This record gives sequence, C-alpha cells and structure tokens, in this order.
Amino acid sequence: MLTDIRGDQSLFGGIPTVFGGDFAQILPVVKHGSRADIVSANLQQSFLWNQIRVLTLYRNMRVQDNESNRRFTEWLRNLSYEPRFYGKITLPPEVKQFRRVEDLYAWMYPPHLLERAVSDYTTFRSTSILSARNDTVTEINESLLNAMPGDVRTYHSVDTAELRNEGEGYGETPAVEVLNSFHPASLPLSRLRLKIGAPILLLRNLAPQEGLYNGTRLSVTRLGQRCIQARILGGLFDGEVRLLPRIKLNSSADELPYVLSRVQFPVRLCFAMIINKGQGQSFDTVGVDLRTPVFTHGQFYVGMSRVTDVNRLAVLGPADERSNRVRNIIYPEVLLRNVS
Repeated sequence: MLTDIRGDQSLFGGIPTVFGGDFAQILPVVKHGSRADIVSANLQQSFLWNQIRVLTLYRNMRVQDNESNRRFTEWLRNLSYEPRFYGKITLPPEVKQFRRVEDLYAWMYPPHLLERAVSDYTTFRSTSILSARNDTVTEINESLLNAMPGDVRTYHSVDTAELRNEGEGYGETPAVEVLNSFHPASLPLSRLRLKIGAPILLLRNLAPQEGLYNGTRLSVTRLGQRCIQARILGGLFDGEVRLLPRIKLNSSADELPYVLSRVQFPVRLCFAMIINKGQGQSFDTVGVDLRTPVFTHGQFYVGMSRVTDVNRLAVLGPADERSNRVRNIIYPEVLLRNVS
C-alpha cells in the first residue's frame, strides 16, 4: 500500500510525496501506551489523512514466484484482513516448526556456517532470527557467539548518570556496578562481547551518507582497542569497510529515573533481532522465535513476511505445546478495509 499526498500547496511545498507502508504492519511505538494510544498515533488520525490518496500494490516483490510461495503470499495477505485469522491461528504446512531452540540453531546456524563466517563476511548477510522481546534476543545472540570459533574480545563501557530532577526523591545516583547492570533497549550492552565474523547491528545514525545508520547490519572483520572494523551487509554499500568508534550515548528520558550516559561502541550482536527492527528488511532464511508470543498489532505479520522463500522459514514455538497454533494480534480499526 502506498499513500500519495497531492493538491495542497501548503503541504511539503506542494510536492507530491509518497509514503510506503502497510497498516497491517507494526504501528508507531508508544511506550507504555494502551491500544487506544497506539491507534491514535497512526497516520489515519492525522489532519493529513484527508489529503492522502491510497494506491494499492498487488504483487509481492519479496517472495519468489512458485506454487508454494503463491499459497504462502495469499495466506500472508489474509492474516490481517480476514477475521478468521485473528487470535490463535494455524501455521501453513510449508513453515518448518521447532520445539527446541537448539534445533533452530542447528538448522539456521550449523557449525560449518559459523566456521565460514570467520573468513567470509557474506555468511550472515541474509539470515536472522526474529523475536518479540529484547531479553530473548540477547540470550540467543550470546549463545550463538559462544558457538562461533575464535577468541572473544570484551569491551566494557564507561557509565555515568544524572538525576533528571533533584527533588523527585530518587536519592543519590547508583554505583557504577548498578549502572552497568542496566540494559535499556536504546543503548548497547555495558559488557559487549564480540568475535571476528560476528554479525552486528548499528544502533545510531553515524554517517547515513556512508551507509552507517540506525539498523545497518555489519560483519566484524577486526577488533581494535579504540575502533571496530566491519563490512556492511547488504544495501548500496554492501561489502564496504567501515570503522566504528566508541561514542557517548544517553538513555531516553522515560526509561530510567535518571539519564544514563554510556560510552561504548554503538552496536549489538544480531544473529537475532527484535521483530520491530526487522520491519522493512528481507532475508533468505528466517527463524521466528514465538516461545514468547507477540504482544501488539502487526508483529506476527512482520515476522512471517521477511523471508523470500517459505521453504526457508521456521517458527520456534513453546516446548510444552504440541499444536501448530500461534497468536496473531490485529487492530481492525486501523486497517483499510478496501485493501486486500
């Protein structure tokens, strides 16, 4: 679905502007927001909506064109717009299912692949595990890093904190050891462990004109004391070498009772990433970790639609369940009912 603003000279200088997107995907994130808050933050609630003309795209350009993928594409299209797909739904037979995380690792990241990554930066270019929770992502990343060959190098951050308001009653700022234990989603880990060949995700816009923006995936090629050398995975700058420095990053104002400042490399491991980070990306091989169910509109749809071939898609479900039914959360009030 595309939206096209036309005809109003006061909007964007009168220039027709196209927004790409689909309301079936993840909506704007409202921290600690209710369903009503999230729906209210949607573009349809904006004063711009009356100036927008909806253009519909009918061909899925991500998925390869064959019989099984055509059935899979039709199933994806119905996930949001057919009420029978709301709540607990059944996975298509083409989607692989695992009950143990070790089986998913063996399928997606077998030992020979982890060994090859040390010398071949393209190894993880089109492979990722997607999960709904940050703590699960961290657990998966650490497990796969330990399985990789080579020596690990650990980088420790320098953390400081300031009270937002001295009169708020939070007392003195915590000790450094306490600050190191905090892991807000907006900051890198205080104890960053890396190996040559490991895939990493950039957390800040360092140099967008050079391909270094929030969400860029890279493969580590050298670990120095003051810089990390890495090659960009995919996109216009695929394969190009970049140096990543330590920088000072601050936590968001509402994450902690104080502003946490962390001097660290602005990266995290990305054998796995949260589903929200995967939105807009395409992978050849995708594993969707649903041991913890999705919790908001569009997450399940985004996780299942990142792959280019359904035969390279797998779902990891809870170990104590023997059915292939999973949760799909939809807010019908944000959908365009004439889009199918």
